[in-house]
Amino acid sequence: MSVSHSMDAVRGRSLHASFFRYAFPLLALLGSGLAIVLASALSWKVWSLVPAANAGHFALHGRLGIEAAVLATVFAVVRGEHRLSFYLADEHKLARTASLWNVSFVVLLVMAFLTRRADEVSRGFMILFYLSGFLSLWSARRVTARLLQIASRHRITAAQRLLVVGTEAAVATFLRQHQPWRLGYELVGTISVTPVPHGEEPVPTASFLRAIERTRHLNVDDVYIAVPWSETETIDLCVEAFLNTPTAVHLAPERILNRFDQVSISRVGAMASLELTRPMSPIAVVAKRILDLVLASAALVLLSPLLALVALAIRLGSPGPAFFFQTRYGFNQRPFRIVKFRTMSTYHDSGDVPQATKNDPRITPIGRLLRATNIDELPQLLNVLKGDMSLVGPRPHAVPHNRAYERRIALYARRHNVRPGITGWAQVNGLRGETDTEDKMRRRVEHDLYYIDNWSMLLDLRILFRTVFSTKAYRNAR
Repeated sequence: MSVSHSMDAVRGRSLHASFFRYAFPLLALLGSGLAIVLASALSWKVWSLVPAANAGHFALHGRLGIEAAVLATVFAVVRGEHRLSFYLADEHKLARTASLWNVSFVVLLVMAFLTRRADEVSRGFMILFYLSGFLSLWSARRVTARLLQIASRHRITAAQRLLVVGTEAAVATFLRQHQPWRLGYELVGTISVTPVPHGEEPVPTASFLRAIERTRHLNVDDVYIAVPWSETETIDLCVEAFLNTPTAVHLAPERILNRFDQVSISRVGAMASLELTRPMSPIAVVAKRILDLVLASAALVLLSPLLALVALAIRLGSPGPAFFFQTRYGFNQRPFRIVKFRTMSTYHDSGDVPQATKNDPRITPIGRLLRATNIDELPQLLNVLKGDMSLVGPRPHAVPHNRAYERRIALYARRHNVRPGITGWAQVNGLRGETDTEDKMRRRVEHDLYYIDNWSMLLDLRILFRTVFSTKAYRNAR
């Protein structure tokens, strides 16, 4: 087996970069903790300015801020949310921060109850502190990540020293697709290896061993083996070569993994596998359903006078019923009957009914107003209560469109892995209305899949807020 290797001439790491790498976790934790303490002080000050408010002693509330900061720091370390890679890989998302803060705040409340301090703490302060503490923690993380990413891209500091080993084509593809230097890695070199023929015993050559030995003097932190996973003999050769070096060895991702946002190792006993997709957990399903029932019920009660007036206006404005029913596909592609206010002069449920277009003559005058304001979708609150739909999720498409796009767009059917929604991530980003081109539908599907892969309660609330108040949610209304 012939082996070629090429190594960039790399100077030793500068002293300040090494210091920064090891000091960063401490600095990040101190910054987040300080933000929480300042939030507690600000909350107490704001609450003390409220007339007739019993703000209590600053010392007591200040200690609560310090305790919350300590708890958040401990939980961040336990969850690995203090590492350079956590910030450089953009893992500091809103949901992760909310989860950390919620756990810390609940433990803080339990501690206050057990130590009998709960009666001495102002409830108004606790509400303000919960909100300001979360915003401060999230802001501190965002600022830290942004500064670190800027420093990494300008090579002010290097997070991890990286060596890539593998077949020449696979190494080039890996570097082109993932650009590890943008994630805080310092690429110290590459080693190119010729694939081992299938069935042959992988035996390292002298030149390959010399290349491995040279890496010992480069202080490599991580080695990525960029070899097609089908080349098991070549992978074995590379793994065995680096098992005797103090580096973290990674198997570079195959192309299929790029299609999934959350890939993890799953173990059942001694059996390990790569888990590419995972449905929502039972707890998440229940929490989302409770949110749907509470908000949909409240909305129907509050909006019932408006719904009655709209139904009457439709009946008076044009002949026909006030409501329009059509078959759509829901969760797991189960058909259901969606209900909307009728906005067209035609109202039969037929598979060959074309989509509404701009200045469509079938749309009634009152229907045009209902579509522009999204009011025509409000009867779907009944679908939510029935369980066919959710408040937030991918919009259900007509059955003929479903069948057509399933054959043309990859992963289109994944939209049915959750309940369809009255509104969704695609809609609040302006992707609604007629899908007269495949590109429009493809962009909509990409946003729907992003929602499925990144669902959180906060994301649902964010989408609902933007549905009402964002101008993008009303764009392209027909």
